[in-house]
Amino acid sequence: MIKTLTTAFFFIVLAFSPSIAAEISEKTVAGLNAQWNAAFNSGDAETLASLYAEDGQVVPSGSSAVTGSEQIRVFFQAGMDNGLYDHQIEVLQVRREGDLLIQTSLWSAKAPADGEIKAFSGNLVAIHKLTDDGSWKMIQHTWN
Repeated sequence: MIKTLTTAFFFIVLAFSPSIAAEISEKTVAGLNAQWNAAFNSGDAETLASLYAEDGQVVPSGSSAVTGSEQIRVFFQAGMDNGLYDHQIEVLQVRREGDLLIQTSLWSAKAPADGEIKAFSGNLVAIHKLTDDGSWKMIQHTWN
């Protein structure tokens, strides 16, 4: 009887493990996005750049790739200096592949333009890598 219960418990846990892992991955990405938005919306390019790996890469729509946390800091500082604000991320999908989290999302932001507030939005894909110290760093980030 105990063996049967133990076996049944094992299979129940096994059946729910993928959904538990997916929920953990989604919560992790939600936390990373909250940090990203908070840094961007407060104009803190230094903190924003720290969310990327030292060799991380940003590939903006219609522009050349930006590689390395210092170049990423400079890139986002320019956007902040141009008045972009109220950046938001809506996650559509999160997938975990080993030590990588792959995020597909929608983004939106606002900026002053010609005396009015213009809304911008698009799609984004971000890849986060689990580091040796247990933190997640973005290694690839692109959007349109």
